[in-house]
Amino acid sequence: MLRKFSLQAQLIIAIIVSLLLVTTALQITHIVQERRALIQAERERSQALIASVENIIEAVSPLITRLEDITELDAQLTALVRGNEDVD
Repeated sequence: MLRKFSLQAQLIIAIIVSLLLVTTALQITHIVQERRALIQAERERSQALIASVENIIEAVSPLITRLEDITELDAQLTALVRGNEDVD
């Protein structure tokens, strides 16, 4: 047997449900913004790493005339990888 709630009880329930919905929406918005910020930070780190690799290749490439000359490039790229914790 369902009992009909008074107008005051219905209003309180409506306010509570509304507050829960608003709180949930705000939390979801915060999570999405945080995720976007993490993605952007990772993108910036990747771009910085790519720029470093490009600079090394551009600096060493004029010196490479034979296959044996690649050791300098290999050494610089190895140092870059070892010095960067974002690279496995």
